[in-house]
Amino acid sequence: MPTPHPCTRCGSDRIIPGATLRDYYGDTGAWSNSARVAVDAKPDALVFKDRSYGDLLLDICGACGHVDVRVENFKELYEKFSQSRGA
Repeated sequence: MPTPHPCTRCGSDRIIPGATLRDYYGDTGAWSNSARVAVDAKPDALVFKDRSYGDLLLDICGACGHVDVRVENFKELYEKFSQSRGA
């Protein structure tokens, strides 16, 4: 887990780092593990899109409630995005 940084809104060092964003599925009665993002290297493909996922992590300020959202594997996701653009 990264070292907490000051809040980007109020500057407080009262940060809860790396919290997960979870959702409750009412139909199944189950909690999700973590909210994720997906980036495809080949978004137009019908199958085999060469997809990478990244779990969202939240840094929550304990002073003002501001939340910063980040993803740990941002470099891998950007590589997939670059591939989709032919870069």
